[in-house]
Order: sequence, then C-alpha cells, then structure tokens
Amino acid sequence: RLGEEHVECARLLLRCGANIDVRDRNAETPLHLAAAAMSSSLSSSSSSSSSSGSGGSGGSGGGGAGSLALVLLLAAKSRSLNARNKHRRTPLHLACAAGRSDVAAALLSAGAAPLRPL
Repeated sequence: RLGEEHVECARLLLRCGANIDVRDRNAETPLHLAAAAMSSSLSSSSSSSSSSGSGGSGGSGGGGAGSLALVLLLAAKSRSLNARNKHRRTPLHLACAAGRSDVAAALLSAGAAPLRPL
C-alpha cells in the first residue's frame, strides 16, 4: 500500500528537480505506477501491470489514500497525463483496470483524455 511516506518522497524528489515524466523500461511514468498501485509497493505494481498485458493488476483491495495523494501530486506536475506505456495504456486506463474510480476521477479532473483510441 502506498502511504504518506511515498508522497513525501515524491515531494522531496520534485523539490530537487527530478524529472516527473521519466519512463522506465516498460515506458511507464511515475504517474502510470501510482495510478495502478494495488499492492504493497510500486515495483510489484509495475511488474504486475506491465507483465499482464492488460495494463493493470486485477483483484480487490487498493492503494488507498496514499496512491490518490501521489496521483494528485504527480498529475499536477506532469506534462504527460496521456502518456502510453508499452502496452499503449495511459495512467487513466491503468486506474480503471485497477478499479480505482477515485484515481480515475482525479486524472480526468487534471485533464486526462478519456476517449483516445488504443
């Protein structure tokens, strides 16, 4: 589960000039990872969402308020709200696949485009 410590770490990195839109080997940004957060850590969320091919980890549960706060922080700073990962999924796609309607609503409010074709 993502907690306040993850949000504080992200704030620290942003204050130090970290690139908010950097991509990993799966072409995912920090916003992709936060939007899909379902498990105990970002790395397990990343591997499950990237390896599934569906673009999201299934199951119940959720990242809780920590992932929503992190999504809000990242979405406010990101220039890539609609960035696609290697499976052509956006952070909005991943939030919906993870059953995170709170995160999806936050992304839409921040300007994510819901009707872009895959």
